[in-house]
Amino acid sequence: QANLVIARQVARTGSDYLDLILNGGHFDFFGQSFEILGLKSSARILHALRPVVPPRVRSPLDEVTRFAALARDNLDLAGPLLKSVAQPIEVQKTVISGDAPPLDIFAISVAATFTLMFVTVLLVSGSLALEREENVFARLTRGLVSRAGLLVEKIGLGTAVGLVVTLLMLAGLELFVNLDWDRIGLWVVAIVAGGAGFAAAGAALGAVAREVRAASLLAFMVSLPVALLSLIPSGTIGAGLYDVIRLLTALFPFKPALSAITSALDPGGSGLGGPLLHLAVLIGAYGLLARLSLRRFTDV
Repeated sequence: QANLVIARQVARTGSDYLDLILNGGHFDFFGQSFEILGLKSSARILHALRPVVPPRVRSPLDEVTRFAALARDNLDLAGPLLKSVAQPIEVQKTVISGDAPPLDIFAISVAATFTLMFVTVLLVSGSLALEREENVFARLTRGLVSRAGLLVEKIGLGTAVGLVVTLLMLAGLELFVNLDWDRIGLWVVAIVAGGAGFAAAGAALGAVAREVRAASLLAFMVSLPVALLSLIPSGTIGAGLYDVIRLLTALFPFKPALSAITSALDPGGSGLGGPLLHLAVLIGAYGLLARLSLRRFTDV
């Protein structure tokens, strides 16, 4: 677009000079003024002089007159030609619904999903591992609450905190980008589903690690690379490698959560059904893994 603006300005200036050559006029250059005769006036003057010049001069005079007329007639086409060179192809763009969201919506969705992922995964995995490290888990599950109940509470806490933080971040982005707040109901559904997926994954990581430092390190080592792989578009790498990456990213909640949040933010989105179903499967799988890992939480 910047190149097009410059090309149009150059073409407009060139067209002004061509008009000056054709029709003549007043020209200013570094503080000095000039009167340009122009090809049309030159041809008219030469044609008027023809009867009064000697016969031996008329033939060269006719050649100059024909040249002036020919240049005048052809330079009339130079203006439209300059415009076509400045913009050889005019693109007519029509926005339709499809799989590719607008760039600003996609950027906001990526930021929101990263925020939701780190807040939820680190909170749930760290808090669960901390209770094991400080021997709180054994006392809580001795009769106050069941292991499954404690796991559900952790996932619920992480989902709630992730929802609040993500909505606050979207409210802050409203200062720079206009968001469709009429769709906030869909936002909440997408964020809650994505937060529950991340919370279940964090619970599984915390149950496997059993120590706060190990859980935090494992959360970064797993979530960040998979999230970055989820952002690789198709066509940038080989088909075989891309299929492997698709399979790997399908096992972690980042990509379906990103799809859900993008669909919720984008009025022309492809719908929430597929990403929500994907997240539901991952929530069940990671919840089951976390529940099985809690069996050895009391082991020293």
